[in-house]
Amino acid sequence: DPAPLRREKLERHLSLTAPQMADSQKTSLLEAIGAPALGAHPLQAKSLLFAAMQQLLATASSRGPVLLLVDDLHWADMATLEILEILVKGLGNQPILLMLTGRNDLLAHLTEPNILRLDLPPLDMSSALALINAADWMNKLSEGAKQHIAFVCGGIPLFLQRLTRDMTEGRTYHQPIAELLQSELDRLGAAKDVLRSAAVLGSSFSSAFLRELLPDTAVDEALDAALAQNLIIPLRDDLYEFSHALIRDAAYNSLPKVHRRRLHRHTAYLLQE
Repeated sequence: DPAPLRREKLERHLSLTAPQMADSQKTSLLEAIGAPALGAHPLQAKSLLFAAMQQLLATASSRGPVLLLVDDLHWADMATLEILEILVKGLGNQPILLMLTGRNDLLAHLTEPNILRLDLPPLDMSSALALINAADWMNKLSEGAKQHIAFVCGGIPLFLQRLTRDMTEGRTYHQPIAELLQSELDRLGAAKDVLRSAAVLGSSFSSAFLRELLPDTAVDEALDAALAQNLIIPLRDDLYEFSHALIRDAAYNSLPKVHRRRLHRHTAYLLQE
């Protein structure tokens, strides 16, 4: 939007959400947000904006407790993550509850004592079916189809919603979930190749055997990265398993056939030895 129109929208928004905010504070916030459009240096504009946002929260919390919810944090840009980190470190004793939802590797380096991390487990069968029924509000799917969706999605809400939507709309549903899983594997970077090799060994695998299979690879670091993304879970000693069969299938199917055959051959040789 042109700068004047954007400022008008922000003024209207602030009048609704912060009616008791002082005019001087509103002006500071509006000027900070509009600074990039007014030709300010990007670093100066960001600094002004961060300070204005902190002041806005301080003003709101002076009148009573504040809840700030940021959902799906994994879609946030770097500037958003930066301001949230500043807010977490600067909350102190202010009556503010900052609730962030997203992947558990985001802002994982923060160790402030006021942080409480909650890992949400996959949905159980009854909760998964409740989510499916809510998504299939026109009741197009049979009970058998709903049971199938709940079983193959492993209690992952995003997969449950995606699969239900695709099936109610008559689309094939294997590819969208495969794409989602591939994007999760891609986040591993170079560690993805270790997880793809582990998929050749089966749904569960030994890290010691994996190190024999990949002697020139940093296997332990790759497994730590996969654990951080909940792609695998530890069983006992050096034994791990994929957190869901769909993840193992995605890793296995992403291997080129020539590479897959080579890994199978090498695995058989090591087992024979």
